[in-house]
Amino acid sequence: MTISVNSLIPAHHYWVDRLNPWLAHFGNGFGVRWYGLAYLAGFLLAGWILARWARRGKLPIPEAEVASFILYAALA
Repeated sequence: MTISVNSLIPAHHYWVDRLNPWLAHFGNGFGVRWYGLAYLAGFLLAGWILARWARRGKLPIPEAEVASFILYAALA
């Protein structure tokens, strides 16, 4: 009885190695990738949290300036 090398590789290694980076691919390298969506979600969540903190007076910047701060942080 022989054991193949492929039977020793855990299933999660197979899945992660072959993960498709594209959420929507429109051709010629253009489309939406998963990591881009993760960045967008992170900035939106950070903006929401900072706006709540500014409303409660926990930040030294007013709530109206939070959107500008997030924009500058994203560009930087």
